Amino acid sequence: MDFFIFVIFNTMEVLFNPLFITLGSCGVIFIVMGYFMSKNPPKEINGLYGYRTPRSMKNQKIWDYSQVYSAKVMMKYGGYFLLLCLPGYFMDIAPEIATGLGLLILLIGVALMIFQVEGQLKKWESKNKV
Repeated sequence: MDFFIFVIFNTMEVLFNPLFITLGSCGVIFIVMGYFMSKNPPKEINGLYGYRTPRSMKNQKIWDYSQVYSAKVMMKYGGYFLLLCLPGYFMDIAPEIATGLGLLILLIGVALMIFQVEGQLKKWESKNKV
């Protein structure tokens, strides 16, 4: 009985670890939004919804390609965030460090995602002479 009480309380403590919460919730959000955007990409260039950068908004062909490609990359990085949240489940990290580490990983991941999509758009644009 003591073992089950320990497991329940330990699990609750782990679930409130900021590293687990930050990367886990963002991973799920990235996967869900990436899936939604891959199935329902915005049809026209707009300033409200979709992957919006100066390069992606240059013309309609680039816009259409960038929406589908960025959605796939977003789902991939969501998976990475889910994998990277696991140390927060298994390790006892101070909340301040876990919060900072989670935000740092998230910011680096988003920057890498944008860098990857913009690089691919640049290649696609020059290859297709758009």
